[in-house]
Amino acid sequence: MEKNKLIFEYKAKETLSNFDFQMKEEETNEPEKILDKDVEVSIKGSNLVINVKADRHGSESSAKTYDEFVNGASHKIHTAKGSNEPSKLNFTVTGVLTINDDEFDICIGQGHYTGENNWHVCSESIIAKSNNKGGELLVAGKALADQFYLEPSGSNKFIIKNVSQLSGSHDNVFELNFKKGGIEEIDFKLDEAEVTVGQPFGGVETSVEDGVGIIVVKAGREKSKAVATWFDKQIDEGSCISSFAAGKYPAELNFSIRGTLKFKTNGDEIIVKNYVLGQGSNVHLQNNWWLGGPQMKGLKIPYIPSLGGGLGMIGLSKGIVPKLILCKSILNTNGMTMHFVKIKKEIKLPIEITPELLEVEE
Repeated sequence: MEKNKLIFEYKAKETLSNFDFQMKEEETNEPEKILDKDVEVSIKGSNLVINVKADRHGSESSAKTYDEFVNGASHKIHTAKGSNEPSKLNFTVTGVLTINDDEFDICIGQGHYTGENNWHVCSESIIAKSNNKGGELLVAGKALADQFYLEPSGSNKFIIKNVSQLSGSHDNVFELNFKKGGIEEIDFKLDEAEVTVGQPFGGVETSVEDGVGIIVVKAGREKSKAVATWFDKQIDEGSCISSFAAGKYPAELNFSIRGTLKFKTNGDEIIVKNYVLGQGSNVHLQNNWWLGGPQMKGLKIPYIPSLGGGLGMIGLSKGIVPKLILCKSILNTNGMTMHFVKIKKEIKLPIEITPELLEVEE
């Protein structure tokens, strides 16, 4: 019997306190009959080394065990070469991977491709990138930047990083103008975020420059439908607007964030809850922005439904009755402008609001 080595190398930010793999004996595989004594686990520095004593004969039953462990290909990743849906595997082992305080039910399997024995890992906790060469290893309730990511290295190793440590991050700058008085202070409390799997996310920073509020999202720029779907889910039955893009809703986005925006203008602190912001790219290959929320209502503008403006309810920290705010974006890829507005008294609120029904408060 051969010794077959799989390595998990820990490179995440948090100090490593517990690193282990325990096989689930009740789920030993047929016909290979790999037993607990056939699986040796050791720690060498920051490496978790799993040695499986087993023959290397491709088996359809092992591939079936692996395939049935999770619900769909999006929970499967693998190292160099080979298919993400192998028809045969040499063997599989199911067990619990422990990283610090977190435990993950996983299934590992070894395949074979053009002279190399590669490794496959699947778990319901894994969300794979599009080519299944790596994926996020998710912990419920943990911030996106701190989630684990499994990055393949060679044919028998996965490097464990945090999402914030992945390469390709950019400082993505969104500018927020308040027409009346400018912005004096700004803050954004992040609740949730989403990026294309395999892209970095390092959080959100804010600042004010010459009366303009600046929101900087530290993230990668690879767009996907999954992020746009997440954005749509966050705005629920609300609406959204975009900076320089056609279409009512985004088809793909690089990343999206949701949280509470606070800023001061003319001495008043303004609070916008469930503020949803995302970045995509348009037909001119420009990185443009989408803004929305469950409290926003779009304005009907012919031919360009996502441009022009959207209405949202905001609150004042002093407890004043919430007011309407108009967000406008006309051919500006990097930002949007806000105004206090009111609906003209002589007109009843229609199903669709058009600009001529509003007047800006002076």
